Amino acid sequence: MITRAKKREFIEDIKRANWYEVPMTGFSECAKCGQCCLKNACACVPEDFDDLSVKGIEKILDSGKYMICAFYGNASMPNGIPIEALPVITAREVGCPDNGIYITMLHSKCAMLGPNGCKLSEDERPSQGLLLIPDGKGCKCYLDAPTDFWREHWNALDEVIKKRTGKTCQELFEEELRPLATRIKRAIQMAVLCGGSISYQEFMTAEAMKGLGVFYGLFGEEIGKVMDDFIDWVNVRPVK
Repeated sequence: MITRAKKREFIEDIKRANWYEVPMTGFSECAKCGQCCLKNACACVPEDFDDLSVKGIEKILDSGKYMICAFYGNASMPNGIPIEALPVITAREVGCPDNGIYITMLHSKCAMLGPNGCKLSEDERPSQGLLLIPDGKGCKCYLDAPTDFWREHWNALDEVIKKRTGKTCQELFEEELRPLATRIKRAIQMAVLCGGSISYQEFMTAEAMKGLGVFYGLFGEEIGKVMDDFIDWVNVRPVK
């Protein structure tokens, strides 16, 4: 499934561009830490796979190791939604349906994280996971949100999404957005007003929604401003 030479050439190109750091290539660091993996799964790039036809993508999903999720870009969609959902392949997360389609802004821990670290071999592991620099507190990654790498494959990915769910990536995203934003808004309001806290995943979702203007777009300027201020005050529960 994976073209090792192509993948390794991609990894080496990134490493040469950041020659002053040494990306990790083993899994012992993840066994000791795992904090990144507890937050969300790492992303793949097209160079991680041999076949990205519709059939090839379905085979990738059917392995149970990967999923199609969405990264997001600012866009003025016809119905007023301020975000465009763009499909990519990542390692699979806990909670992902069996069909391998997981279009949500509320991510969960990687399903490939085991008691001894990453369950995936180096050849199977997403390139983003091979470009992490451990620092004792977390990791720095030299492959941040590789959305544009997938541009020429968006149509095939969306075809698989529609084949398996009956809806496009954008339709699934918009279906979930308002209920999720309402849930996050209430959680943050309660945390601020009652002195509580929210989960790390909820906080990261709130930060993403703030950056993309979701609260303004869905709830109006007044509530959007309040939510942006609240996000700066809220406490976060430890990742579990």
